[in-house]
Amino acid sequence: MRQQGRGIPIWTTAHNGATRTDPQSGAVTPPINYHLIHLHAGINAQAEPAMHLGLATGAPDLIAAAIAELGTEIGGMGTPISADPDTGLPWRTRFDGKVLPLEEVMLQSAAYIVCAYLSGMRDSEIQAMKRGCRSITRAEDGATLRHRIKSTAYKGKRGGGGGEETEWVTIAPVAEAIDVLERLSALAGQARGTTTLWPVLTLRANTKTHVSAEIVRQLNRFRDHLNDQFGSAQAPVIPAGPDGRAWRLTTRQFRRTIAWHIANRPFGTIAGMIQYKHAGVAAFEGYAGSSHSGFRGEIEAQRALGQIDDVLVYFDERQSGARLGDLPRTGS
Repeated sequence: MRQQGRGIPIWTTAHNGATRTDPQSGAVTPPINYHLIHLHAGINAQAEPAMHLGLATGAPDLIAAAIAELGTEIGGMGTPISADPDTGLPWRTRFDGKVLPLEEVMLQSAAYIVCAYLSGMRDSEIQAMKRGCRSITRAEDGATLRHRIKSTAYKGKRGGGGGEETEWVTIAPVAEAIDVLERLSALAGQARGTTTLWPVLTLRANTKTHVSAEIVRQLNRFRDHLNDQFGSAQAPVIPAGPDGRAWRLTTRQFRRTIAWHIANRPFGTIAGMIQYKHAGVAAFEGYAGSSHSGFRGEIEAQRALGQIDDVLVYFDERQSGARLGDLPRTGS
């Protein structure tokens, strides 16, 4: 630590309510992170409690002398912290062994949001993704033409019925999120013997293998986490709902939001920038259907009549063989 100019690590917060008073400044801080110090020293204090360096029989004087010389630092882990583009400052303090597992779950939640919103896939289709599901179609010169996701598509408006393996064409942010999930899920997936991109990351006994319905709870924890980290009670990062309470996130909201953009500006600027399933590939190739399918023309005709308030209903019905003109009109 002295060679690296690092301080003696303290916990990021007083996780168990314990604090310490700095002998030089008098400031009240979280306690010394003996867990990290023991890892560096090769000590297993759980197996050999008498070896704990904080005990009178340990090395409290040596630790105190090191603090006097080197000071303390929050977290202690050497992970680089990215800068917040809005402030130019690190987006958070350093990590420690208790904060890191929480941030991993929050990262999993953030990756889910990127996949759910920018792919337009249903929750069941997203959660069916497995490691190795992403592929790239390249041009002769090596340039990326398409990012593809292989998963299981479920028929019907509510994702019910049997599923079949299919591919979605998506955009770079979703591909990047999947790459993050590949790395994030590797340890838990190996420990649990699963290839899903959505394992429960905590490796405690008696926990589920797959996040499944728990993702809704995670999404709302993520909302609270963002508000705690970057907002305030008066100005939360995630705006409150119409009733003044915290907005409750659900898995369907992301697909519905992308549908709103397409429905209100079919094949236009907003939808073209965001993309939906095969959208953004040759003006919504795949999602809109090939030119001979007539789906795009029908969508445009319905838009002209002001009947395109629910493009997802139309798309699902069209996939089942119906024509848009045969469907009940829900808009005005």
